[in-house]
Amino acid sequence: MPRRTSMGRRKSRNPAAAAALLASLAFAAAPGPAAAGDCSPTPSNPQGPFYLPDAPFVTALDREGEPGERIELAGRVYNEPDCEPVSGAVLDIWQANAEGHYYNLEAAAAAADYLFRGRVRTDGEGRFRVRTVRPGPYRTGPSSWRPSHIHVKVSGPTLVPLTTQVYLPGDPHLERDPLAVPLLVGILSQRPDGPATLFFDFVLRTGSEKP
Repeated sequence: MPRRTSMGRRKSRNPAAAAALLASLAFAAAPGPAAAGDCSPTPSNPQGPFYLPDAPFVTALDREGEPGERIELAGRVYNEPDCEPVSGAVLDIWQANAEGHYYNLEAAAAAADYLFRGRVRTDGEGRFRVRTVRPGPYRTGPSSWRPSHIHVKVSGPTLVPLTTQVYLPGDPHLERDPLAVPLLVGILSQRPDGPATLFFDFVLRTGSEKP
C-alpha cells in the first residue's frame, strides 16, 4: 500500500538524486484507489470505436512538435484483493490529440504510424509513466460532447484484463457524460519545472478471465 510522505527540509546536493527522490515521493503521495485505502477493482468503461491493436512499446505517445499541452500519465497497477503492486503489467493506451481527433483509424503500416497510441509496462514496484498531450474534448451530437479522456487496457499474467477510460479533472463536459463516473477521474498535479502529471492507480482482479 502506498503511503503519503513529505519532503524533509534538508536539500540534496545532487540534482539527479533530488529529481529521483521527488519522482519517488510523487508516486508515494499520489492519490488513487489504492492510496486511499480502497482496493476495490477499477470500474470498466467502453473501449469505443477507435482502438487499434499491436501498438508499440513507448515512453511517449506524442511526437516532438505536436501541438498541445504536455502532460504525463502516471500511477501504479495493483491486484485485488491483496492490493499488492503488479510488476510487468501492460497498459495499452490511446487517446485523441489536443483538438479531439483520433489518428490512424485504419490499420497502421508501421510503428511510426501509431500517434497517440502505445503500450507501457509497469516496473518492479508496479509503477508506470508516459508522456503525452492533454486530449481535447470532442462533439458527439448537436449538444453533446465527450470530455477529455484517455483510453487504457490493462493486462497481466495473473490479472483479469480491464478496459477503461481515465478522465481529466476540470473538464466542463464531465457532469453531462454518463460514462465519466467520479472513480475514473484522475488527479492532475502541476509541476513548476515540467509537465503536469495525471495520476491514476488501476486495481485489477486476480484471475484469467477474458476481457
